[in-house]
Amino acid sequence: MPDHDAFTTYDTERRTEFEMVDVSPGWSLKSIAELRADFLGEAAPVLMTVELVDGRYRVTQICVGEESAGHNVTSDLLRRIPVARILQDAVALLLHHNGSEISGLRDAAKSGPTDEVLKLVAGVYQAAQAASSPPVQFVAEMFDINRRRAADWTRRARLADYLKVPGGDG
Repeated sequence: MPDHDAFTTYDTERRTEFEMVDVSPGWSLKSIAELRADFLGEAAPVLMTVELVDGRYRVTQICVGEESAGHNVTSDLLRRIPVARILQDAVALLLHHNGSEISGLRDAAKSGPTDEVLKLVAGVYQAAQAASSPPVQFVAEMFDINRRRAADWTRRARLADYLKVPGGDG
């Protein structure tokens, strides 16, 4: 049985009036973005505008459309929209490392927790925090390492003073 609550998130890139905000040396996030999540297949597209405010993304607008017969916009449909999950999935789309793609993180991880890798870990961690996404899990996914190793590298990044965690010891 198909997962009717499944969705695919992507940056529409229709927003041109944004700036990049530094979150860590070499890492930046879009200050504002328009995201589209094809919720319920393509039957109910969700457009969300998010803005980076005080280091966290805030949803400032949501628009739900009806693109096919039989799927009306109802209160039940609105309650089922996974706003937080859409935003968490989008963080990888909004994160930029020195203006380039972040696909090289998995290759970088192969060299272990070097100073360069720990700096990368700090940027990825802070980007995840901006989207209220579990940061250690996001580090694990982006570097293709297990969660335990991601937690260790995050701790090392904090001890090396590359990462400042609110309420943490760093």
